[in-house]
Amino acid sequence: MESEPMSYISRKECGCLTLAIVDEPAHRREVAKEVAKAIRMGETVERVTCEQVRKMDWKCKSHFVMEKITC
Repeated sequence: MESEPMSYISRKECGCLTLAIVDEPAHRREVAKEVAKAIRMGETVERVTCEQVRKMDWKCKSHFVMEKITC
C-alpha cells in the first residue's frame, strides 16, 4: 500500500491559501524554493496530505463572503 502523497501549503494572514505544491523528491529544489519564498513573504507554511489540499477552500471566510456579495 502506497502512502498518501504530501504537499506544502501556504496561507496569508487572512487565511487565504496562496500555494499548494506536492512534496516530490524528484523536484526537491523547486519545492524548497517555493516554500522559502512563501516564508520570506511572511506566510504560514504547513505540510499536509494531498487529499487535505483537495478538500480545502482557497479563500478565507471573509474573502469568500465578499466575493459572494459583489457577484
